[in-house]
Amino acid sequence: MASYPKLSNEILANLCAVVGDTSGGLTGSQIAKYFAAAGINDPLSGITKRDRLFEALRAKQDEDNCSNNIFAFLMIVMNPVNYTQNHDYFESRRSAINQVLLFAGYELTPEGKIKLVDRVQNLTEAERRADRLRKAYLSHLILNPLTYRL
Repeated sequence: MASYPKLSNEILANLCAVVGDTSGGLTGSQIAKYFAAAGINDPLSGITKRDRLFEALRAKQDEDNCSNNIFAFLMIVMNPVNYTQNHDYFESRRSAINQVLLFAGYELTPEGKIKLVDRVQNLTEAERRADRLRKAYLSHLILNPLTYRL
């Protein structure tokens, strides 16, 4: 993987808000499991999920001086095999992550990989592009339903 520039604290905080959302985000034990899989230290297990995610990911990004391990963590969390029982939830979470990533010039693909794209400049553009990506995926799913069966 190429070395990716550090993400701003604003981008990182908003990614953590999506991934650690109280109503539909990762559980505390999932956070610990995915941190371990990505090689990220988790020294602050007693704080809120969002803050725990932010502090651990920020520290790793500062240590490495790049965002590679943040992306590795996101790709582990968003591995499509983790969502085989709920495609809609995967797409909903992916769309929310993309609304944030697009401001930094990245996209999380339906395969759960990070891809470089043109940055968005405003919320309307971010929502429009994230929605277009979601619709393209759903259109492909409708046209090719056997592609997504195990």
